[in-house]
This record gives sequence, structure tokens and C-alpha cells, in this order.
Amino acid sequence: MIETVKQLKTGNLCLYPSSLGWWLIADSWKKEATGRLMHIKGTLAQKEVVLHIESIGLLSQYVAEVPDIAWDWMEMNRRPLWVKFEQYHLLPEGVAADELWISLSKEESWHKLLNRIGHPVVGILLGDTYILDDAWNVYVPAMTLPKQRHRPDKVHLLNNGTIQSLEKGS
Repeated sequence: MIETVKQLKTGNLCLYPSSLGWWLIADSWKKEATGRLMHIKGTLAQKEVVLHIESIGLLSQYVAEVPDIAWDWMEMNRRPLWVKFEQYHLLPEGVAADELWISLSKEESWHKLLNRIGHPVVGILLGDTYILDDAWNVYVPAMTLPKQRHRPDKVHLLNNGTIQSLEKGS
């Protein structure tokens, strides 16, 4: 994990395992890294970009209006949860608001990574398998996927707390 943090802080993209599958992640504060991530996203079928935050307290730094229900869901949910908001006021460079989801992961590995890097990372979920292009210059850690697999719950909230869409994971 220490090497992954070093790679992220120097602007490299990294693979990262989770209960959802392999992620391609970048330091959300590195403009060049997020730019490369978004360029790669354009070549993939996966169109969702997820900002991984360490604590629920960071939510108001990125979301203009946080409906009360969002606080409850993010605090109480024990499964992977992605939330899309109507408005953001701080986005990683090059990431469009209409494609950004925010995740407060309950997995210990995410907490360790985010704690060590000191701020959120942005990523694209690749799934159980991946094919890397050498031109992407991605750091591949010596880590494996957890045995228990999930799909995230996804909720799209409007500013007034109305649910625009809800997708239950597994």
C-alpha cells in the first residue's frame, strides 16, 4: 500500500482492488493524473467516475447542497454505496459533474489508502478483470481482489432530497 500511495502522489495511475473489483485510480489533486484517467475513461465502456472520500465530513466540501437523507444513507449503509448529487462545488480537474459519483467506502483497505494519501482519490471501476495499455503507465500493486464480491447500491439525489433514481446492488 505504501508504494501505491507514493505512485499516486507522484501523479501516476494505479490499479486498486476492492470488493467491487479492480479500480483504476488517480490522486484527485493531481491535474495531469485526473486528465489521463479521464482520457482512458473515454476509451472504455465504463462511464462512471467515482470520488472516494475517507469520511462523511468531507461530503460538504464537494457537494453544494447535501440533503439530509444523504447523510443518513452514507453513515448507515454497510454495503458499497455510490451517491450522485444534483450540484457539486468542487470537482477533480477534468471531471464533469454529470458523470461523478461519490463513495464513502466501508472497506478497511480504502480507509487505509485514503488516510495515507490525505485526500480523496478518483477512479473508474474496471471489474474483475482488466487489460492495461502500456501507454497508460499504470502501477500494478502486488494485491489481490477480496473473495467476497459486491455491486454497489447507487442513488441519484436532487437537492431537495428527492430520489431521482435508485439501483440496488448485490
